[in-house]
Amino acid sequence: MPAGDDDTEEIAELLRARLGLGGKAGTEEERLLSSPDLAGIAELIITGRAKNIICMCGAGISVSAGIPDFRTPGTGLFSKLEKYNVSTPEQLFHIDYFRRDPQPFHVLAKELFPGQFQATPTHCLMRLLHDKGLLLRCYTQNIDSLESVAGLPNTATVAAHGNFDAATCTDCRRPYSTEFFKAAVDANKICRCEECEGLVKPDIVFYGEDLPARFFQLLKTDFPSCDLLIVLGTSLIVHPFAGLIHRVGPKVPRLLINRELVGNFDPLQRPDALVLGDCDAAAASLAAMLGWEVELQVLVDAQTAAKQKGQAQAQAQAKQEGRAQAQVQVQAQAQEQAQEQVQVQTQAQVQAQVRAQAQAREQEPEGQAAGNQDETVQAQELEGQAQAKAQEPEGQAHALVQAKQEVQAQAAVPEGQVKDGGGEDGGDGGGEREGGGKA
Repeated sequence: MPAGDDDTEEIAELLRARLGLGGKAGTEEERLLSSPDLAGIAELIITGRAKNIICMCGAGISVSAGIPDFRTPGTGLFSKLEKYNVSTPEQLFHIDYFRRDPQPFHVLAKELFPGQFQATPTHCLMRLLHDKGLLLRCYTQNIDSLESVAGLPNTATVAAHGNFDAATCTDCRRPYSTEFFKAAVDANKICRCEECEGLVKPDIVFYGEDLPARFFQLLKTDFPSCDLLIVLGTSLIVHPFAGLIHRVGPKVPRLLINRELVGNFDPLQRPDALVLGDCDAAAASLAAMLGWEVELQVLVDAQTAAKQKGQAQAQAQAKQEGRAQAQVQVQAQAQEQAQEQVQVQTQAQVQAQVRAQAQAREQEPEGQAAGNQDETVQAQELEGQAQAKAQEPEGQAHALVQAKQEVQAQAAVPEGQVKDGGGEDGGDGGGEREGGGKA
C-alpha cells in the first residue's frame, strides 16, 4: 500500500474515533453512529440501540399547523407585537410587564388558544415513537399543547414553559379552568380573579417565573437514561431548556432537525447528526426509513380529517350566524318599513289637516260678515248703557239744586204762613227730601 494511502487510512481512523463511528479497530457494539444523518439515526433505532429516546421541541414544529413561531421577521409573533414599543420582544412575556399591562398577552393568547390547530407530522412521529415504546419523554417549550392533540399522554410530555391546560390568579393563586380565561379573552376583556380582582393568566411560564417543579424532577432521571436525543425546531436560546442538550453523555447520539445550525452540534466532535431543513419533511423521511410510513400517514390523515371536521363545523356555525344575522337584518328592515309607513300616514294626516284649514279659511268671509252684524248690535246696546250711566250723575245734581231752592223759599215765608202750610209743605218737603234721598 502506498504511503499516501496509509496516511489517508490513519486520518480516517482518527476521524472515526472522534465521531465514535468505529472502524477497523472498532466492533459493532462500539459503533455509536454509522453516519451523521437520518440514515445513521434510522439504523440506530432499527438495531435496537435507541430505546430511551428524548425529544426536545421548539416552536418550529408547530409552524405548519398554522401557529407562527416567535422570532421569524415579519411573520413571527414578536413582530405582531412591535406596536407596544418594548426594547425586546421577551419583555412582553415578563411577569412584571404582564402585571403592568396584560393586554398584549391577551392579544397573543387569542391567536394561540388551543382547539383551533391540529398536530403536525412531526408531532405524529413522536406519537409513533411513544406507541412503539421508544419515547422516554418529550420536553417541549411550546405552549400550544399539540403533543396532546397528537395523542401523547400527559405522562409522556413535560411542558417546560407551561401551557393553556389550566389558569391561576397571580395574586391569591386561586386556580381557574381554561374556559374561564378563554371566555374573557373571547370577550376582549382582561381576565380577573373573582375573589381578589387579581390578574388571571394561564399556567404559562413567563420570564421572571420558575419553571414547573416537574421539569426539574424528571430531567434528573430522564437524561442519564437517554440513548438518543432528538432536537426539533428550536433556536436553543432560552435557558434552562437550551442547556438540556448537554445533559446526555458524550457518546449518546444527538439529532438536530432545524432550519439552521444551533447549539453545540458538531459531527466532528461527537456523534451528532444534522438535518438542516423542514421538520415535517425530515419526520416523513425518518418514518419511511424505519418502515413506519403507512402508520405515520394514518395519524396524519386523522389529523387532517379532524381539521376538516373542525373547518366544516366552523363553516356551519358561520352559516348559522349568517342566517341569524340575516334574520336580524330582515327584522330591522321590517321595522324601518313600518316606521316609514307610520311617517307616510302621519304626513297624510298633516296634509289633510292643512287642506281642512285651507277650506275653512276660504269660507271665513260669509260667516265673518254675519258675525260682524251681531257684534254691531251688541256694540250699540253697550253704548246706550254707557250713556245711561253717564247721565245718572247729571240728574242727581239737578235734584240737589232744586231741593236747595225749595229750602231757601221756605225760609223766606212768614211764620204764620209756614204754620198754616207747614203740614202740607212739610209733607211735600218731606216728599222732596225723600225724593232727594232717593236721588
